Amino acid sequence: MILLLMSVATSSGVYAQDEPRVQAVALFSGKAMLRINDRQHMLEAGGPAIEDVHLLHASSDRAIIEINGVKKTLILGSDISTQLTKPEKKVVRIPNRGGMYFAAGQINGRSVDFLVDTGATLVAMSRPTADRLQIQYVERGVPTTVQTASGLENAWRVMLESVTVGGITIPSVRGVVINTNHDQDILLGMSFLNRLKFFQEQGMVVLECC
Repeated sequence: MILLLMSVATSSGVYAQDEPRVQAVALFSGKAMLRINDRQHMLEAGGPAIEDVHLLHASSDRAIIEINGVKKTLILGSDISTQLTKPEKKVVRIPNRGGMYFAAGQINGRSVDFLVDTGATLVAMSRPTADRLQIQYVERGVPTTVQTASGLENAWRVMLESVTVGGITIPSVRGVVINTNHDQDILLGMSFLNRLKFFQEQGMVVLECC
C-alpha cells in the first residue's frame, strides 16, 4: 500500500501596517476560508467579524471583505488589491513512519490526523469521527456500501467543504462516513490525492500543487 498527502493553490494578500493580514485560502458560495494574521477562519457572508474583518460577499471565484470601513476584493491567486501575482507552488514532504505516512490537518476547519492512503477511493472516516467534526452524514449524506478489511459496510457518501494539511487547502472533497463505532484513522484517499502531483524521494512522499 502506497501512501501520500495533499494541496491546493491559495491566494496572497497585501495589507497596510495598521490592518490585519488577510489571505483567501478557499472560496465557497456565501462562505470563505481566510487566513487572518496567520490563523485560518471560516467566515460567512453577513456574519460576525473576526479580527475586524467582515465578509460581505463570497462566491467560488472571489470574496469581498470590509476592514475598518474599507471594502477590498480577494481572488484566489491574486493580491487583495488589483495586482495579479503568480500563485506560489506548494510542496509537502511526508516522512515514512514504519511504512505509513501520517499528517496533521483539518477537515472543514477542524483539526484531524490523516493516514494517507492511495488504496482508499475517498477520504474515509468512522461515525465517531464524523460526529466530532459535526458532519451531517445522516441528514445530507447519500447511503452506500464500502469494502473494508472486515467486508462490506454500510456508509454515507458526503461532500467535505475543505481538507487542509500544512496550510494547504482543497475545497469540495468527496468523503465517506463508515457505519462503525470503532474510532479508526481518517484515510486521506484518492478523492484528494488525484488533484496533486506526487512522487517518492529519499524515503519521503513529496506532494506538489501549483
